[in-house]
Amino acid sequence: MTSEQPQATALDPRLAAIRDFKGKYPHQLWWLFLSEMWERFCFYGMRGVLTVFMPSSSR
Repeated sequence: MTSEQPQATALDPRLAAIRDFKGKYPHQLWWLFLSEMWERFCFYGMRGVLTVFMPSSSR
């Protein structure tokens, strides 16, 4: 097996420009990232709280 890249990636300069992005991301993207991380933090935090609470409440 050889590790050759597909021809489409080698021939398309637009794809190479997207992969080598060195600019600034839009502010909306940071808000999306932060809200997604906050949502995950709340979800998994609540699962942890329920995991602790459920066994202690069944006694």
